[in-house]
Amino acid sequence: MSAKRSPFQSVLYALLWVVSMANAATAQNLIPNPGFENYVDCPIENHHYSDASNWRTNVPVPINDDFEWYERAYIHTCDPQVEPWWEDQLGNALIRTMYGYNAIEELSYTLLIWTDLLAAPEAGGLYYVEFTTAPSLLYYPHNATSELHHCVPSNLGVKLEGEDFDGVIDKMAPIVPDMVSAEGGVAQKTPNTMQIGNCFVATGSERYFLYGHFLDDTPIEDYTCIGPNSSPPIVWPIFTSDNFKLEKMKLEIGSDTTVCDQEIIDFSIYTDYYVLPKKQIVWNDGIEGPQRSFPASGTYRFTMNTNCGSVTSNWIDVLVDDCKLNVYVPNVFTPNGDGNNDVFAAYFSDNLEVLGWRFSIFNRWGQLVFQSRSIGYSGWDGTIKGTLANQGVYLWRLEYEYLKGEEKILETKAGDVLLLR
Repeated sequence: MSAKRSPFQSVLYALLWVVSMANAATAQNLIPNPGFENYVDCPIENHHYSDASNWRTNVPVPINDDFEWYERAYIHTCDPQVEPWWEDQLGNALIRTMYGYNAIEELSYTLLIWTDLLAAPEAGGLYYVEFTTAPSLLYYPHNATSELHHCVPSNLGVKLEGEDFDGVIDKMAPIVPDMVSAEGGVAQKTPNTMQIGNCFVATGSERYFLYGHFLDDTPIEDYTCIGPNSSPPIVWPIFTSDNFKLEKMKLEIGSDTTVCDQEIIDFSIYTDYYVLPKKQIVWNDGIEGPQRSFPASGTYRFTMNTNCGSVTSNWIDVLVDDCKLNVYVPNVFTPNGDGNNDVFAAYFSDNLEVLGWRFSIFNRWGQLVFQSRSIGYSGWDGTIKGTLANQGVYLWRLEYEYLKGEEKILETKAGDVLLLR
């Protein structure tokens, strides 16, 4: 179900996105150092997982004295040799997930990294697990690099251990993962990356998060790849991992709002945060799907049914307006250059015959920081005399004249807006 957005919808959608990201940010990630940004030592010499804060591993420290090249397990821009090939959204660091295969015994070894959870999950709570992968790069010091497209093996897994976990793992340990990548959902939230996610119901006894390859006797030629590229068997295990999430699922879909009659509002900005193999959206009035209009004013919420269970959003009061004659001025904008809600402006419904207007913005001391008129009109880009304006609340006043029948009507509206970056 889709429709072309009006200016009202575009602004509302942008504001919903701001709120959804703020809500997502408040969910507690139970994994410490989830993006490997913090380190014990900058990984310049051995490039090993042990250099990353909070993480432990049973992958041995590589000995490369007999080689003129080496592979990096832990990659951080603190190393002067590292020029990041990954997207800015992935931060300053990532890891290359190690894989070990014994061709004689036809076994892939148990090679894991793990960390203590920051807190115990709530017993019976529905939780979400996600990690990001991006193209990998092999470094050849002093000469060249070789790029390998990301291809995640289907047997990559996650295991959640309890208090009895002793932190000692042999490469032949027959540990059974709780989740594997082949059973998860796949999405692309960031360009040139891939997110893999899944969910589980917590017992409340989980204390450790284990990630990597688990003992498996599948012949290497029978492994399958998850991702946009297929590689020869000897290459496909080489990929990066970053930005782990382990958080309780919740759906906070904003606060009470006013919408126009028959306009399609897209709530997938909330549901798409979760990358899952199964999602079904059902509203309290029986409507299915994240995109919908509201036939009447009332109180609404929806339930997202997943492969692990269900999570229900908060209630919102929706006032349906016929929008025949209307002016809309948002109360939040985010001039951060991402192309989404970067300009603060007033919006008029298509059937409001506006003759002219003046739009003024003031700081909290009443000083004029921006003004625009109907001729050559443009919104405020969040700068004051070429300098980025501070975050915070600003006041606005809109004076406009419109035609109602043959009568000219002059009106003034005022309010405030929150600038966020």
